[in-house]
Amino acid sequence: MNGVFGLDPQFTRTGLALAEGPRGGLSSTRQIGDGRRRLIPNACESGDWGSLAAERRLARIDERSAGALVPHLLTWRRDPLDPACLTGIGHRVRAYVGVTAQTPLEHYRLCLAGHEPLSAAAAAAITGAGLPAPIRVHPAEALVHRWIGDLPPGAAADTTVVAVACGETQIATGRYRVERSKQRPRVTVLDSACAEGGAWAVSAALARRVLLNCKQGVPPVMLLALLDGCAEFAAMLRALPPDRVATWDGPFADRMFTALGLSRAAMAQWDEVVALTRAVRDAIRPLAAGADTPIVLVGGMGAIWPCVAEAAREFGQVWISDDPGADIAIGAAWSALGSSVEPRTSSAPPASVPDPPVRRAGTESTPPWLH
Repeated sequence: MNGVFGLDPQFTRTGLALAEGPRGGLSSTRQIGDGRRRLIPNACESGDWGSLAAERRLARIDERSAGALVPHLLTWRRDPLDPACLTGIGHRVRAYVGVTAQTPLEHYRLCLAGHEPLSAAAAAAITGAGLPAPIRVHPAEALVHRWIGDLPPGAAADTTVVAVACGETQIATGRYRVERSKQRPRVTVLDSACAEGGAWAVSAALARRVLLNCKQGVPPVMLLALLDGCAEFAAMLRALPPDRVATWDGPFADRMFTALGLSRAAMAQWDEVVALTRAVRDAIRPLAAGADTPIVLVGGMGAIWPCVAEAAREFGQVWISDDPGADIAIGAAWSALGSSVEPRTSSAPPASVPDPPVRRAGTESTPPWLH
């Protein structure tokens, strides 16, 4: 049995998942939160970590005016690769799998979603937290593996997909050739990129609107719950037609001057949504150019907002899971268990030159996505 932790460090929260199965296979996948939330707030302070650290930091704010709390939305936020945050993750995963601090995680690996190579300091901080040495996978590639895991058993076909991993501050994209054999799918990297953007601005805009519609006396410690409510509201909007109004019933609903109702069509006029929609289109366009109506995979913590999938529908048939915020962490874990990856080549090699070898995740050779 092999286990792979998938890590998706984002601007405000980190996704953490565990995939377990025999080498070359997959038997179970679980999303691991911090014991309070499925997505872990990037917070650490005085030995506390995750939700507990964020809420304790917010509880110290001496401010009861709802409008004055807007600048404090992320008072608790730290870099997700801060050694203290990583130590919290290390303690959490060991408790989750029942391994003591003195026992190496020798049967587990760690696959981290990121478009840039990890610095030596970040890699050292990860291993220093008691976690396995990290393998890096491009976020868009992780999304491809998440999609492969959703295919019916025994599916066999060749197809080209464009993957859009929309995060909170960046949009990672890629184009891939997927060969779905009955044994083990193979993913060929055709192109990949990453652009500034992401959906944190949309979440923050909704949180501001909620706070500015609230009466005096809002407890600062509830700001973290407010961000949870924004994600739940996004899920409501995804399930409704564009012109159907969803009424905010999350945190502070009982403290509002007037009920807050919004539709996808109304939010499409917000500057933040306009900017995100444009950024998604611009990221997909060069990858979809010349392709025969590719399948467009959409996921990531930013893809909770329906405008991301709507922008992608201009370029092809869209696949999106029921829980896009968890997709990248799950896909990162699956990438090291369930399929083989062929590195990107700038052009097809001459006939006299053999094809580049396919390196399979789990071997001792350097994985092809470490480029």
